[in-house]
Amino acid sequence: MTSAVESNAVQTGRILYLGTPISLLDSRVLTGCNTYHSSTVICQSVDFGALADETTSIADPGFAQSFVDRFRGLRSFVPYNGLKDEFADALHSAQGVGFQQVLLEAILAVEAAVSFAMHELGAVSYAAVRKRATDADLIWSSYAPKLSLGSASVALLGLLELLPIGHNSGRAGNATDFDTAFAALAKRAGRRRLAPSTAVIELAAQRRGIPCQVLGRQHLLLGQGVVQQHVYASMTGTSIAAQKVCVDKRQTNRRLMDLRLPVPPQIKVGSVDEAHAAAGKIGVPVVIKPLKGRKGSGVSVGLTSQDTIESAFRQVHKAGADVLIERFMPGVDHRLLVVGGRFTAAVKRLPPSVTGDGVSTVAALIETLNAEPYRDGFRGFPVTIDIEVEHHLAQAGVALDDILPEGRTLTLRSKANVSTGGTPIDVTDQVHPDNRALAERAATGIGLDVAGVDLLTSDISRSYRETGGVIIEVNARPGLDIHAWPMAGKSRDVGADVLQLSFPTGDNGRIPILAIAGDKGTGSTARVLDALMRGAGRSVALALRTSAFVDGKPAELTEAQQKQAPLILLRDPEIDTLVTTVSLRQAARRGLLLNDCSVTVVMDRAKTGVAEAFHAGLDIVDRATRDCVVVGSGNRLALQRLSAVEGRRLILVGERRNDPNLRAHLDAGHDAVTTAWHKGEVCISLMSGDSLLAEFPIDDAVVEKDKLSRKRLTHALMFAIGAAHGAGLSGAEIRAALSDACIVAPGSA
Repeated sequence: MTSAVESNAVQTGRILYLGTPISLLDSRVLTGCNTYHSSTVICQSVDFGALADETTSIADPGFAQSFVDRFRGLRSFVPYNGLKDEFADALHSAQGVGFQQVLLEAILAVEAAVSFAMHELGAVSYAAVRKRATDADLIWSSYAPKLSLGSASVALLGLLELLPIGHNSGRAGNATDFDTAFAALAKRAGRRRLAPSTAVIELAAQRRGIPCQVLGRQHLLLGQGVVQQHVYASMTGTSIAAQKVCVDKRQTNRRLMDLRLPVPPQIKVGSVDEAHAAAGKIGVPVVIKPLKGRKGSGVSVGLTSQDTIESAFRQVHKAGADVLIERFMPGVDHRLLVVGGRFTAAVKRLPPSVTGDGVSTVAALIETLNAEPYRDGFRGFPVTIDIEVEHHLAQAGVALDDILPEGRTLTLRSKANVSTGGTPIDVTDQVHPDNRALAERAATGIGLDVAGVDLLTSDISRSYRETGGVIIEVNARPGLDIHAWPMAGKSRDVGADVLQLSFPTGDNGRIPILAIAGDKGTGSTARVLDALMRGAGRSVALALRTSAFVDGKPAELTEAQQKQAPLILLRDPEIDTLVTTVSLRQAARRGLLLNDCSVTVVMDRAKTGVAEAFHAGLDIVDRATRDCVVVGSGNRLALQRLSAVEGRRLILVGERRNDPNLRAHLDAGHDAVTTAWHKGEVCISLMSGDSLLAEFPIDDAVVEKDKLSRKRLTHALMFAIGAAHGAGLSGAEIRAALSDACIVAPGSA
């Protein structure tokens, strides 16, 4: 019996199994909180043609394993590159997996590999398939939408290559193969690659829900408005003076001596003769290193002869660097991390080494060492066979093509820097209290918030006073990754420790965001709320549809910036509150732009024919709003849609106190804004249950009545008062703000 897919293949002349080729249709980026998720997602439409209702059970027997091998084989931070055993088992089963899910899994695998290329440590937090007739929407969360769109096309190419290919399959004439396409995408992603320490802090910020924006590969902007902080690599508020001390190893050495801390004798030299004289004075063996440098560059260790001292001096000096001669001190290199004056973590750093098996050459053993998954160029690094390695092997009497005897361990370098292949091992719990105190004194004495103190000692569990340990260097921007991912021992959450300096526990780095949602009357209410919050002493940014203001003055954004006005204004270090307008229908189509907000005011009601978009927008508002929603008591459709919102998070606004919804809300002890007659005039009342929190005569708020009708002003004021109350202002603060504010809301946005 001929299957539907076989029949389709025969009729169309296309290959068996493939029928109509899978093809990508349109795609959308939903920015910020959206219909699907609380942050930005890609929505990729795909036409699956004749495969729409089929599973991979119709593919060749080898397809499942080929798929797993290909997409698990991409390097990433995620185990099995995100392809879980459950999916692999289903793929190998007789039932197979629907092609919609297979393509989504391929996309997620490519996304994970692209994230690795960027050093983005956060995993995809949302993924789903929305299936229709022959097409479907594949949806997944994304940090880099432009690259994610590329992930979809690369993943599809990788999938199609594994299916049977025929002359009419739609693949003919396409010279690009999966490996080439993926390499090009990874290269694009690599241009955005974060420094390892920056990636560690970014991940910690994501886990704590602190807004984080990448400004450069080592530069992060954390938080919003007045509470924002800049972090460069692992440096926070460290002074320039302290950084300069650490850059100059001679200054560091002298400063530590002033603090009466143990350091090796050191002399700055400018010629070969001075180098020999210094070595004679200090005593061999010596260390030669540049006055300024990072990651062990130019450092030569354990020099004893005049020839080696001269060679090392010339190597540093010809590069234009000043040269230091330092007494070689025995011991193991330890990096002690100090954050905020407190010892936080420690690793022992060992030079790279190989152990013989009696069969393999030294070169082959190095190749095997470099193939370790840990040495991925992020956590650990491969050993490059350079002049230093060859020289070190020569001193040991070994050549690269020699077979190393079984059981013999051979170090490949004299230095233990992780960037050149060294091995970090966590020893945090073994550090002696004296050594902890030593590191803390060195960091605070130099003036560093975050410091990496390099201590040479034979045994970190014993006091440096017993072992003769010395500090050989202090780093102003120490690598955090070696503590987060040591090759052995416990991982330490040092990114969270660094964040704690700027954002103590309980501080999420956010300022109040008050969103006025709807398509009518939002501008008037937003302007009134802006004036009210400024009257309460807040520094307010106001983002309207076509204009923006900071503390009542035009923000002068470009046309491109105006489209992103809320995000742009949140970067202003002087504002402590953002008021913005939001279209519910646009939020349903494009996303909210913002990931969340403190208070949302729902202004208008659904119109005929747009109820679906209105409801979708309300669902987004519900997901995005952290504190409370302000809505009219007569807005039946909105109240029905928001029925799941807890009463305490809902503030109702209604002119008639006997309105059934308003009355029931107040009877339940919740908050509302309404009107009442007081001494012959209409007042706005802020209520909590039966208690009157505050009363506001409308005339007190009117400074230029001719700019806004009394009815419209009352309407805008009621919603603005509800939002201000939801943002935490007391009745007395709102009353005082209205007395001081100039409420002018000309027209609507």
